[in-house]
Amino acid sequence: MNTNAETGSGFLDTAKLALAAAILVGGIVAFYIYEQQSLLVSVSVLLVAVALTVAVFMQTERGRTLWRFIQGSRV
Repeated sequence: MNTNAETGSGFLDTAKLALAAAILVGGIVAFYIYEQQSLLVSVSVLLVAVALTVAVFMQTERGRTLWRFIQGSRV
């Protein structure tokens, strides 16, 4: 059995993944909204959105699994 589903953290992980996706989509939309501004502003908004997306994603079980895979592949 999936222990995440039994403990209820599966719903929390799903919510975090949805939040990460929403942040990323919001950053992409903001990039196009601010395209009339300088390129520095547009790219900065996008980079901040990507950084926040990664930060939220790494808080999920899938993010921790990915991080363990990355660390293991370095060896």
